[in-house]
Amino acid sequence: MKKLQGLCVVAAAMICALGSASAARGQAAKPRLVTQAVDESNRVTMRGSVHPLARAEFDQGAIADTQPVNRIYLLLNRSAVQQSALDKLMREQVDAGSANFHKWLTPVEYGAQFGPADEDVAAVESWLAAQGFTGVKTNAGKTIVEFNGTAGTVKRAFATEIHKLNVRGEAHFANMSEPKIPAALANVVMGIPSLHNFRKESHVRRFGNFGGIC
Repeated sequence: MKKLQGLCVVAAAMICALGSASAARGQAAKPRLVTQAVDESNRVTMRGSVHPLARAEFDQGAIADTQPVNRIYLLLNRSAVQQSALDKLMREQVDAGSANFHKWLTPVEYGAQFGPADEDVAAVESWLAAQGFTGVKTNAGKTIVEFNGTAGTVKRAFATEIHKLNVRGEAHFANMSEPKIPAALANVVMGIPSLHNFRKESHVRRFGNFGGIC
């Protein structure tokens, strides 16, 4: 009996080890989106990250550098291979003849299959922390990195100023120019849609469908 119990323990350990190895191989197989070191002197502009009402006619001047700007977020990208696989899964989830019909993913499952590689997420988080942002965290689905800062931190990190706006009698703030990020991160960062306090638009409409999550 003791020998049988010992064999069961060994078998269970081997199964766990194989499962961990398989997961590690799956993660390693993800195409890397960050393929070079971050160089602050080599930057790209994130198009589409200025709110349409952030216009000169409403501009009331820059807000103080010390003004908190909280719950900023970056939208994370996925590789072309992952996007193709996601599109296929989404079609299958609504196809009654498919084995994947109505097999929705949890956020964790979605992130594991369609989120960027852990190393790419870590590269984004490390860069944000190095710029002085706080509370840097990535959601379970690996679609959003959320963080906090100040207007001054935003200006230094993204090369854009946050201004006060008076839009038809309503007070707002927003970035007045497109933010810039290191070119090394351009493939993994889809957009920066939250450098303002206007009512949030649908990210599905502006940046594509995150589908497949239950």
